[in-house]
Amino acid sequence: MNRIIKFRIWDSQLNKFGYFDLFSANGNTPIDCRDSIQQFTGLSDKSGKKIYEGDIVTLRTTSHDYQTKVIFIDGCFAFRIINPQGTLSLVFAHNIASGHFEAEVVGNIFENPELLV
Repeated sequence: MNRIIKFRIWDSQLNKFGYFDLFSANGNTPIDCRDSIQQFTGLSDKSGKKIYEGDIVTLRTTSHDYQTKVIFIDGCFAFRIINPQGTLSLVFAHNIASGHFEAEVVGNIFENPELLV
């Protein structure tokens, strides 16, 4: 299986994402956008939408829905459960890929910051 390496960059002036892959960037990535570069996780949600770092994703089990933010930590992608108590709970990407959860992208940190509450 080949790993697809794709990125998106948030353009704060145009209020939209630009998408590129590792081989199409040609070194033209603006340096002042470093904090807004987000990598594709290699996963898609239940409707086929690609899941990127910084996305807000609802994870569903048979008994619970969890609002999460996609992060990169300790060399892998994880879904940080958003909770008002401020405690850190993580679901790692391999749990999504193996079918333990159903994932649905509901927004991202730039266009939907209100979902982070």
